[in-house]
Amino acid sequence: KKFEDQLKELVKEHESKQKQCEDQVKELESKQKQCNGRVVELVSKEKDYEGRLKELESREKKLGEQM
Repeated sequence: KKFEDQLKELVKEHESKQKQCEDQVKELESKQKQCNGRVVELVSKEKDYEGRLKELESREKKLGEQM
């Protein structure tokens, strides 16, 4: 009887720890998705800034030619 009780307690502890691990995995996966989304956003902004820079360089060149 005592052995059964100890075994049940160990099983409960194991299930509890397993659930904690599963919850942590879900949280980490969620954070990874957020990070991936930010990377995509930053890459998009970088391309936008590169486009603006090229446009400004082009305008600068035209103004230099006009002078």
